[in-house]
Amino acid sequence: MSTPSFHSSSLINLLLETSYCNSRWKYFAEELVRQFSLHICHIFIVNRRTMGIRFHVDGGVRMDPALAKHYLQEHIDDDPMLLAAMNKPRGLFYSVGTLPEREEILQSKQFREWFAPQGLVDSSSACILSDEDWFGVIFCNRHQDIGEFTVQELNHLNSLLPFIEKAANLSFSNAYLSKDEIRLASVVNTFRIPVAILTETGAVCAMNQGMKDLIEDYNELRIEHNCLRLEDNRLEKMLYIGLMQTAKRVEGFDMMVEEAEHIKIGSRIFLGFQPLLNSYITNEETFSGAMIYAISADLIQQIPAQKLVELFDLSEREASISQRLASGKALKTIADEECISLHTVKWHLKSIFAKTGCSSQIALVNLLNSIPYNP
Repeated sequence: MSTPSFHSSSLINLLLETSYCNSRWKYFAEELVRQFSLHICHIFIVNRRTMGIRFHVDGGVRMDPALAKHYLQEHIDDDPMLLAAMNKPRGLFYSVGTLPEREEILQSKQFREWFAPQGLVDSSSACILSDEDWFGVIFCNRHQDIGEFTVQELNHLNSLLPFIEKAANLSFSNAYLSKDEIRLASVVNTFRIPVAILTETGAVCAMNQGMKDLIEDYNELRIEHNCLRLEDNRLEKMLYIGLMQTAKRVEGFDMMVEEAEHIKIGSRIFLGFQPLLNSYITNEETFSGAMIYAISADLIQQIPAQKLVELFDLSEREASISQRLASGKALKTIADEECISLHTVKWHLKSIFAKTGCSSQIALVNLLNSIPYNP
């Protein structure tokens, strides 16, 4: 392993910290941007089968949200720099300027629609993690005002790569996930509806019996290598994007937690997301993830609106919104069906929370499912 030059000592120190605190990857990306005059730096973990991203941090200039979504939908499957990191020998950063297929990349649709609009002139990528199901990649992008990477700069990046790889393997292993196992189990077992707690990287930390039964009964869901997986590739992408949304890590993707799309599985099951804050689990900054919950006509009892009005002094509109939310509908869908604005739905939701004593959507769904009721 070659020794990086002295100016890289701060980068190595940050990498040492990432092994016990994933949020330090953000600081590392920002420092990489500063020292190498990058426009933006991306670090993420990608599923080999679905190309779904399960972890992402960036540093530098924030990407336009519409452009970021366009990349995820249209270009991630054939990104030449991502493919270079995946398929070429490990241990090196590969830049557009040094690849034999340079001219082909510059003429590609992916370059014209995603790379060029950002004013980028060069990109260097490297694999930082690889196993049977997942691989990690780091992108270092340069703006045309700065110019392409020099040989010396690529050598500096290559000297850092062994340290980055070691940090990635330590950070994204599952060894630290059992630290709060008892407390996480106690959290999920307070819910009557199917609930599981996942890390931002998709690993399952805890699930209640309802979620275990659901996974066993539905072929569309399964646990593989301690990660929740979906048979449908498109839905699995949505799952990992939803986890990132909910963990509030993808700042540039214009994603609001309360509007993370519910995932419809089959004809009757919806998976919803609920943010899980570090302070809710532990005083240490070691956990970042989300709670997912399942909703369906089979799992959620349908309480008449009038019953909700009587029990919680809800208005008819608030009762209707509560019913729709409990049936798996997203806030935007509820707004359309109620013929009101999304802002008005959120305003009603705050009132519903105040009257029911709930602090979140999942708590409200759980409450509605816990009400003794005989039709």
